[in-house]
Order: sequence, then structure tokens, then C-alpha cells
Amino acid sequence: MANAETNGAGALGNGSQGGQARYESWALPGKSAGSAGEYWWREAERDIQAGRHEEAAESLSLAASAFRAAGDVRVAHCKSMLGDILIDLGRYDEAQPHLREAARLFEAAGLDDGAADCEFSLGHLSAITEDYTAAVEHLGRAWAKYETAGPEHRAMAAAVASQMAAVLDAQGDSEQSLEILQAVRGAYSISGEERDLAYTDMEIGDALRRLGRYEGALVSLRSARQTFADLGHEVDAANCDDYIGVVLNALGRFDEALQSHRRARAVYEREDLKIEAAVCFVNTGNTLSNSGSHAEALEYYSRARETFVRHERIRDVAGCDLNSALALIALNRTKEALGLSRQARLSLRDHGGPADIAYCDWCDGKAHLVEGKCRVGLELMRKAPPVLESSGERVHAANAERDVASALLALRQPEEALPLIEGARERLEAAGCAVDVAKCDLLAAEALHSLGYEAEASERQQAAKRVLARSGLEGWTPVQPAGGGCT
Repeated sequence: MANAETNGAGALGNGSQGGQARYESWALPGKSAGSAGEYWWREAERDIQAGRHEEAAESLSLAASAFRAAGDVRVAHCKSMLGDILIDLGRYDEAQPHLREAARLFEAAGLDDGAADCEFSLGHLSAITEDYTAAVEHLGRAWAKYETAGPEHRAMAAAVASQMAAVLDAQGDSEQSLEILQAVRGAYSISGEERDLAYTDMEIGDALRRLGRYEGALVSLRSARQTFADLGHEVDAANCDDYIGVVLNALGRFDEALQSHRRARAVYEREDLKIEAAVCFVNTGNTLSNSGSHAEALEYYSRARETFVRHERIRDVAGCDLNSALALIALNRTKEALGLSRQARLSLRDHGGPADIAYCDWCDGKAHLVEGKCRVGLELMRKAPPVLESSGERVHAANAERDVASALLALRQPEEALPLIEGARERLEAAGCAVDVAKCDLLAAEALHSLGYEAEASERQQAAKRVLARSGLEGWTPVQPAGGGCT
């Protein structure tokens, strides 16, 4: 990769013309280095606004070169923004040196808030690449800088706390992550900073969601939403609505979830917030798929995917492909599902983590099970629960374990399936996931029937059907071979 800082070329490796930079130099005829830097900075802003992130990265590289030649501290701002864009593009190895240099330049200039932003980004990058030790170090430095930078930076301190909480959760220390956020909330309660308190309530709600404490999550998220609404911060309130929809979906309250997503989406579309709207499309699709409307869910995933492709968000595109694959499996379109899952897996190997690959294994396993390749499906799905559990995705791990049990039942191994079902049921019940608990009960009834416990099987089957009927899932059946045969 050519070095724009030494030879003046703005090459970032994969620009818009055959992998070459569009420009030979940052220099512009008749303009000083500082004026050229301002020109390229404005170009970068226009590129970002238009969703042209590759071009924005190149423009920022040129701006940084020009500002460096001018001895202008704005080179640090260019490097910081360039690092963030490269993270969004999934170019993690390239992002890190830019962010490190920006942090050093901000420090040298006495701009602690800029240095804190870089440490925050480095912490986020380390979390994405699952270098959790480095993530904790960077986030700790960001936290300290924001805390001493003045009250106007408290919202950023809360955001750092959220990222730190997510890192601790990924390391299996979910309770400590929640304790950090609750400590931050206590500080904001004393200071009377209403908006910061609402941000922290929103992050606590998300932490409780990760822990599977959905009712507590709803309380925190609704509190945050009310505060944002009272303060007139419509976008923040919409973010809460979208999160609330995710929690209601997990609780099986699908109609309420869809209403929350609709409220959020109306704000995002009015404010032309394309990425936020796309994320909301995904969440809406998930709710529709969970409620049995798989074909409609595919439409929402497709709309989200179009936006993510335009904005070059590779991991999010892969997520849409994987969600679409799961909906296609439910529609018995397994060939298409496996094609999309394969595509997602290829992207996620470079732009995701172990949990993402575990979702691919789970998805592929379900597809093979529906095709009657039960042993292949079983081996793939068995990989998913421990990885999801260790990544803090406890509810998803329990549901994956339930699908493992489905494969065992298809292979006529009810005595091995039943303990898995009961273990998954226990964790889902603790999380308040009544619909998922009912699905476990329906599966347990099948196992009990195979083992000769007819009375208990009938009792659990009837109870499960009543719960599922209340959520509009009267026809739900466990994942199973479509043709009845199993190999």
C-alpha cells in the first residue's frame, strides 16, 4: 500500500479505479497545504453523506497529508475519522495504526477529548476482533479521559461504559458489566443530567437483554424512552422503541414488538437515517419470522440488505443473508438457504467472530435436518450452543440446544434429547421467554411420548399449545425432516 504521508499519493489500496488511488497527490494548483487539506476534508464529508465510504477514506488520507504538510493539528482529526471509516469497512488492520497515531497527536496537542475518542474506537475495534484484554485497556483509558474532560462528555463516558459492559459480557462476566452501568447511572442521578441518565438507562436495558432479564430490560428502556420524549429527543426515543421491540419479540409479544418497530421506523425515515432504518428493518424481519410470517420477513431483510450494500457494511450484509436463510428454511427452501448461508460464512470469516460462525453452523444444521440429512445437521448444530453461551448469547444458545434436541428426536434418540430440552427450557423460563418455553414443552412432549410417558406428554403438549395459540403460533412445529425420512 502506498504511503500518502511520505510520497503525497492518496493510495489506500482499493480505490475506485482498478484498485488504484484516484489522485496522485493531495496538492492542488494555487492552493496552500492548509487550503488543500480543507478541500479534501469537505470532499470526505460529502462522500460520507452520500455513503461513499471507500472514497471518503481516500479523501481523508489526502486531507491528512495536506494538513501534515501545513503543520495543522487537524491531521489528527483526519486520522481519527479515517480509522473509524476503515472499521466500518471491515479493514481492521488498516484502521488501527491511523487511530493510534491520531491518539498520539491529540495527546501532544493537549486535546484529551480527541484522544479519548481514539481510545474508544480502538477499544471498539479490539472488541470486534475479540482481543478483549486490549479492549479493556483502551476503554479504560477512554473512560478516564472522558470523566476528566468535563460534564459535556458524560454521554460519551456512558457509551464507553456500554462498550466495556459488552466486552465483560463477552468474557462471561455479565454481572460485572451490569454493575458498571448501574454505577454510572448512580452518578448521573446525583448530577441531575437527565439525557445522560436516559442514555445509561438505555444501555442498562441492553445489558439486561443480553443477560436474558427481559422484564427488567423493558423497565429500563421504557424509562429511557420517556425521558428522551420529554426532552424532545425524538431519534433517541426511536432508538429505545426499536430496542423495546427486540425485547418484546424475545418475550413472544409480537404485535407489541411490531408497533414499537413501526414507531421507530417512522422517525428514522422522516429524519432520513438510512442505517438506523435498515437495522430496524432487520429487527422487524426477525419479529415477523418468529411470529410465523417468514415470507414477509424476507422482504424486510431484502430492504435492509440493499442499504447495507450501498453503505459497504459487510458484516451487516452477511447478517441479512443469514436471517434470510433461516426464514427460507422455515419455508422449506433449503437449497436457497444453504447458498445464502455459505455466502454469509465467507464474509463472516473475515468480518465476524466465533459467534457469527456459530450462527452459520446452526443455520446450516437446520437446513440439513429439514432435508433429512439428520446426522450432518446434528453435528453442525452441536457446535453452536457452547460458542453462543460463551459469547453471552444465552437465549440463542438455549434455542440452538433445543434444535439439537430436534435432530436427536428425528434420529430416534429421545433419551438423549430430553435432558437437552429440559436444560434449554430452564434457561428460557428464567429469561421470561414464554413462547420459547412452550416450544420446548412441545418438543419434550414428543420425547416423553417416545419414552412411554403418555400422560405427562399429553399434559405438556396441551399446555404448550395454549401458550403458542395466544401468540398466534397455533401451527408451530419443531424443525424436522420435511419428508419424514432421516439419514
